Order: sequence, then structure tokens, then C-alpha cells
Amino acid sequence: MSRKNIVTGVDIGTNKIVVLIGELNNSELKIIGVGKTKVNAVNSDGSITNLDELKNQLELACEEAEKMADVQVDGFYVNLFGTNIKCFSSKSTINISDRDKGISGEDLVRVLENVKNTIVIPQGYEIIHILARNFSVDEMTGIKDPVGMRGSRLEADVYVVTASNSIVDNIEKCVENAGFDIKDFVYEPLASAESVLTSDEKKLGAMVVDIGSNYTGMAIYKNGSIVNSEIIPVGSNAITNDLAIILRTSFEEAEKLKIREGSLFALDNETEKVELFNTSRESVRLVTRKHINEIIFARFEEIFKIIFDKCQENEHLELIKAGIVITGGGCQIEGLPVFVEHLFDVPCRIGKPLSLEGLFDKINSPVYSTAAGILKYARKSHENTVVMEKSIIKKIMRKIKDYFETYF
Repeated sequence: MSRKNIVTGVDIGTNKIVVLIGELNNSELKIIGVGKTKVNAVNSDGSITNLDELKNQLELACEEAEKMADVQVDGFYVNLFGTNIKCFSSKSTINISDRDKGISGEDLVRVLENVKNTIVIPQGYEIIHILARNFSVDEMTGIKDPVGMRGSRLEADVYVVTASNSIVDNIEKCVENAGFDIKDFVYEPLASAESVLTSDEKKLGAMVVDIGSNYTGMAIYKNGSIVNSEIIPVGSNAITNDLAIILRTSFEEAEKLKIREGSLFALDNETEKVELFNTSRESVRLVTRKHINEIIFARFEEIFKIIFDKCQENEHLELIKAGIVITGGGCQIEGLPVFVEHLFDVPCRIGKPLSLEGLFDKINSPVYSTAAGILKYARKSHENTVVMEKSIIKKIMRKIKDYFETYF
């Protein structure tokens, strides 16, 4: 199969690696390969704790996907997450040299490149994305695509994503050691939103919440653009840990208990009991489902209260009237959407990958949302690569141009 028609997305999480291989056919993206392995080599801040273990598991996940797709991968797009990512809003302004000629694509590149001259990047950090939200031409505001318009002054409202140099460097080293190249990084909340939010939800105002193992990512959209994002260092593993400690059982048993018995709905029989092994698995004792669910509820209440408070602090609650979409492996507890609806007073649904062909039945789960979003980003970037004539940093320019041409 022609390699130019293949794109690969890799989701490296704190407890798993997911690899998706897609085939491009005009505007369609067909999933042809899926690989997944367990790994515990990354902290919630995004730092690698065991480089060799991560490399080995990455190789296994890629090999599984390659065999299924019958192709060989040489490079891929990979997620970035963690508390060592800093995001902020900024604006950039340039003068248009030829008002009568109209604003060109090169003017867009110039105004977005000029962002680097107007912001202070945190020491030890580098730019991952410069995302254009809208433009202003002279006194006209809220413009999505100013190309061809006449004016003397062009302003861009942007969202900047930066990441720790050490995080980026170590992921690059791991990928290179495994024999692959990184085509680009994708900020995880962007990938999750691209995977599970509809275009209407992005326009009307919505929030995606991706509950991972050791962290929870969130992103708010309005008028088709990202407004804010956060990475919260608490995830579904905290629930498992709570169950293990409070019920004095193993982590493995607690994880099974969470999945099998977990529910946020009121129980018909509050005295109903389930069997539970102790930490040595030598004896079985009984605990009530009510007690189990109270432990689960307390941790979910903490996670979503943090999110609620951040939205309230930033005055974003009024922006998400179209609702909240929860995704990620940690969202699959019965009754969670209802709990979120009651807390935020907006609709809530479970988010799974949207608008994909091929092996969709294999990835029709919130677990694959980030990887699917990375693959969609890869498709758009692949289809809209731009060769710049001017002596501008090509890597940054390609990211800027790709995002503008494909997301607006």
C-alpha cells in the first residue's frame, strides 16, 4: 500500500498505548490497523518514568497495528498531555502592505508567526500549537477567514499551547529508540475534542472531559474555537486506589470491582452485598454495593467539582450550554452522565470516536477517543501541508497553516 496514503496516530497514556493506522481516500479516513498495550511508564505530569519499558510497549503496539493493516509505519503523530503543559490566549497585529490587493495567505502566516514576538514563553518550554480563533480587519471583528478582504491592519486572536522541553525531548528519544519518527505532537484535549465533539457543539458551546487513568483533560469550545483547556492530575486510578485502601483489597481486585459493580445510580437494595478478596486473596468477605458506590461517588465528585470551580472562576459556565461530552476509559461508570448533568445543569453524554470508516467496531469506545482524534488531526495535516517560500521556521509555520486551513 502506498505509504503516502497512510497516517498513524499514537496515544501514549499513563497506563496504555493505543496505535491507530488509517488509510486516506479523498476526504475519508478508514481505520485499517489497531494496536493496544498496557504500560505504566508515564506520570500524570507527562514525564517518562521508564524509557525502556515505554519503548518496548510502543514497539509491541505498533507491531500489532502494522500486522492488522499490512503496512509498515515509519512515523506518526503523538499526543502530549500533563501538568507540564501551559496554555494561554494572545493577540497579534500586523500592517497590510497593499490594501487594494487584499489579505493573502502569507499575511495570515505573518500575523500568526508574529505571535512569537508578542508573547513570553515560559523558560524551559516550547510552542506546540498556535491556534487561530478569529481575526479582525481594521474595525471588523470576529472574522474566521480574512483572505481576500481589504484592510490596512490584521489582528489575530490565538490560543497558544506550550510544553516542557524535557517532556518533548524524552518522548522524541523514546520514539526514536523504537525506530520511528514523530511527524507532529497533538495536545491531548484538542485530540479528544476533535474525536467526540460535533461541529454544532463546538459552535454553540460545549466542553469535553477526558477521564484518563492518572489525569483528566478538559477543553471548552465556543463559536467553533477553543476557549480554554486544563489538565487535572486526578483520574480513574484514584478511584481504584481508594477502593483498594478503604476495602483492604488488591489494586487488581479493586479495578475489577470498580468496573463490575460501580454505579452512581441509587440502589433498589442498599443492603445488597458482593464478595471481595482481601489483599492476599486468602479469604473472601462481603461488602455492600452501597459502600462501594459511595467511595466511587466521592472521587468523581472531587474531579468534577474541580472542573466546575475552574469553569466558574473563569466565567465559562455560560459558554457550555450545548452540553458536556465525557470520554476516556474512566467515564464508563454507570450513571456518570446523569451526575454531571445535575451538577452543571446542562446535557451530558458519553463521547466515542465520530465519523470514521473501516475497523470502527474495534474502536467504538471512549478508550479510543484520543487516538482517533490524533488520527483525524493527522489526516487534516497530511492533506494540507504547505511549502513556505520565505525563510520562516518551517515546523512552526506548517502547524499554523495546517490548523488554519483545516479547522476554519
